[in-house]
Amino acid sequence: MPNASENKKASVVWAVVFILFFLLLLAAILFPFLHEGAADLLTGGILLIYGVIILAAIAGIIVALRQRLKELKDGEIDEARKY
Repeated sequence: MPNASENKKASVVWAVVFILFFLLLLAAILFPFLHEGAADLLTGGILLIYGVIILAAIAGIIVALRQRLKELKDGEIDEARKY
């Protein structure tokens, strides 16, 4: 059974992996728009909404990581197993 240190490392690694994935997705969505310029206001608005959604997902990952690290610090390694 992994100890708290290994759980902490795994939590951080997975959070970084998902954040990098979402940043690459954001770059893939916004790069063509930024490269070509704001040709259409509707297209720019839709891409902006996608960008905000992706940034909200990244913020959610960071909040979840902070909560998980607090749980590990408090000794609640397998808190979900109670339910």
